[in-house]
Amino acid sequence: MSRKTNQGFTLIELLVVIAIIAILAAILFPVFAQAREKARQITCASNEKQIGLAVVQYAQDNDETLPLANYVPANYDPATGFVNWQYEVDPYVKGGYPAGNNTLGTGSSGARKSVWFCPDWDRTNDLFYNDGTPAGVSPSTATPSKSYIANENYMGAYVAVPPATPNPNYARPSATLALIKTPAQTVLVAESRGNNVQCAGNDTSTAAALGTVASDWGHYVSGRARHSGGSNYLFHDGHVKWFRAPGNNRNADVSPVLSTTGVVYSQASYPSAGGWWLEDPNGS
Repeated sequence: MSRKTNQGFTLIELLVVIAIIAILAAILFPVFAQAREKARQITCASNEKQIGLAVVQYAQDNDETLPLANYVPANYDPATGFVNWQYEVDPYVKGGYPAGNNTLGTGSSGARKSVWFCPDWDRTNDLFYNDGTPAGVSPSTATPSKSYIANENYMGAYVAVPPATPNPNYARPSATLALIKTPAQTVLVAESRGNNVQCAGNDTSTAAALGTVASDWGHYVSGRARHSGGSNYLFHDGHVKWFRAPGNNRNADVSPVLSTTGVVYSQASYPSAGGWWLEDPNGS
């Protein structure tokens, strides 16, 4: 009578299988991570697209005039703060943005309101402000629902609380749609660290645009490497496009690179332009 013997895996065979699984995991996990990041980038681009439609709808209902970036309401309360452009256009997207921006909260516990929150906001570097927050950690003093920042060259910003006198560079009306000559080449909204709601678009610490203070450049420079070394930009004509951040350092987890020349990005129409934030930065 013959005996049946059960043949099992040898130790060598098991080790080979484990090694193959480890190799496959090492290959596939980065691919999965890239796919997740791409999904977040696409979600962010969709947010900006909806924001662009909302801004245009707002303008159409208001004599073709863009909203103010922020303003002091008649019943101003320091506890709630200024009224922002996000609140003004929010009825067109139903994102739940409050009238007082101070009620949004900051850091990891801050509100994350629908299209106003970029899913990669937590990766926005906080070391640029040197407040001690480790890289890759939610900015402690920033607001998630301020993930996007308006071009203050076209959206006026009244930032002074009465009876203080507003900065003359801010105290001007927002632009009308008819005044925007190259809408496909001019930024309307960019990604932001979340500390402000408007930006002049100058990324140097010594020569802020329109005479504003040096803190201006920190608001969007810290967010422009948010998605795989770049970020999404919404242009005045409504299209959204991803652009790579300048410089060799394109990691959102370390301090961003500043332009030493003052040039944010170049465009074909103005090869020596100061960026996309003004239609003709070389003009007056």
